[in-house]
Amino acid sequence: MYISILILGLRIAMPLATLVVGGFYAFGRGIMGTAAFIPSFYTNPELIHDMMNFYAEFLIETLKEIVETLKSRIDWIFWHEDLAHGRGPNISPKVFKEFILPNMKKVINLFNKNGIELIMLDSDGDIRPLMPLLWEGGIRGTLPMEVTAQMDAVALRKQ
Repeated sequence: MYISILILGLRIAMPLATLVVGGFYAFGRGIMGTAAFIPSFYTNPELIHDMMNFYAEFLIETLKEIVETLKSRIDWIFWHEDLAHGRGPNISPKVFKEFILPNMKKVINLFNKNGIELIMLDSDGDIRPLMPLLWEGGIRGTLPMEVTAQMDAVALRKQ
C-alpha cells in the first residue's frame, strides 16, 4: 500500500528539481483507507478537521527549512492526491472546500512566498468538478489527464 505522510522526495532529474508532497486526501486515505475515510467527512467531521489541520501544520513545519533554503531552486511541486475515479471525484466540491482547501492554501502559500509557483496535481480520474477549487488553492496544472475519464486537455485549457 502506498502511504504518503511526508515529502516523498526531492529529486534532481533532467535539470528540474521536483519536490514531491503527499496531499490531504492522500494523507487521510493512507491512514484510514478509502472505505473508512470518505464516510468520516460526514460521520466524524471533527476528526477529519483535526487530521487535516494537523497535517497542514506538519507539512509546513517539515518543509519550511527546505523550501526557505532552496527557494526557487525547486522548479515545481508534484502534489499527489488521487482523489477521483472515472466518473468524478471521490468527494464533493462542498467537502473539498470545507476540509481540504483551507489547509491546501496554507501549505501552498509557503511555496508561493518562496518563489515556487508551479504546483502540479497528480490525480487520476475526472477531477473537473473540483478544478475551480484546486486553482483557488494554488494548483496550476494536473497530470495525468485521464482521457477515459473525459479529461480533455484542449477543452479544459479553453475554460
